[in-house]
Amino acid sequence: MTNQSGRKHLRTKIRAQLKIAHPAFGEAIVSIENLSDGGIFIPACDQAFPEVGEILNVQVQDLPVDAPVLKAKIVRSNKEGIGLMFVED
Repeated sequence: MTNQSGRKHLRTKIRAQLKIAHPAFGEAIVSIENLSDGGIFIPACDQAFPEVGEILNVQVQDLPVDAPVLKAKIVRSNKEGIGLMFVED
C-alpha cells in the first residue's frame, strides 16, 4: 500500500549524521535530511559512493543510545543525492 505521495513508507524529516561504511572507501560521516521505515535519503555531498546496487552499512549517529548498524542498498543516485533502501542480512 502507498500513501498519498505514492510512497510505501512515510518520510520523517530529520537532520542527523549518518555513518556509512563500504570496502570501497572505508567509513565516512554524511548528513541526512529524512528517513523512513524503508530507507534513507542522503543529499548530494562530496562523498564518493559506490554504484547503484551496492550495499552499505549505515548507523545514525549522536543519539542517546547507539543506533543499530543496518544494511542499505543504493537504489538511486543523481545530482540531488543518494537513495538507500534498507535490506535484510
